[in-house]
Amino acid sequence: MKKTLSLVTVLVLAVTACSPVKKAAKTVVPAQTDLVEQVLPLSEAKYHSDAQYYRAVQSGVSPERSMAKKIAIQNARQELAATIQSDIKTVTENYAKQMNLSSDQVPGYESRMTELTYSVVSQTLTGATVIEEKLYTEPNGTFRHYVCMELSKEEMKEAVLAKLKNDEKLLSDFNLSEFKKLYDQKMAEFTAQQ
Repeated sequence: MKKTLSLVTVLVLAVTACSPVKKAAKTVVPAQTDLVEQVLPLSEAKYHSDAQYYRAVQSGVSPERSMAKKIAIQNARQELAATIQSDIKTVTENYAKQMNLSSDQVPGYESRMTELTYSVVSQTLTGATVIEEKLYTEPNGTFRHYVCMELSKEEMKEAVLAKLKNDEKLLSDFNLSEFKKLYDQKMAEFTAQQ
């Protein structure tokens, strides 16, 4: 019996050693079915910036309905301001490069343009309008207010150019038609990206 058991053990070991190695089976993790997609209000394309308008969608949350709206509008204005300042900064940098300003002229020029831009943006943002809004009540009773605000890019450009015309220091070193051309190119690039 011992001999038979030993013989069977030897045969099992021999068969196991000679058989090809099997790869570990890959386990497929099933897709999570407990995920719920959230649709953001005012997220359609018509609420995004385009060639004619800067647009921003933001929300505000508060236990008071009016405060939720004020917060949403303030957040949208801040987003509009950041986008506009970024665009004008790009135009300003491109202008400085194209006009071959000397390296000692560039910091002063950019500083004056940044100051001018902040001033224009803060004044022009008062013309931004709410084009759509939605109000929700959250389970805890607080209000969530969404707004989409827009501001005309042409209006913004005209405000910047008007401010430039009134700044004697910048105007003496500045080619208004060249700046306008670069600004229009920036807006055209935005249209091409759509």
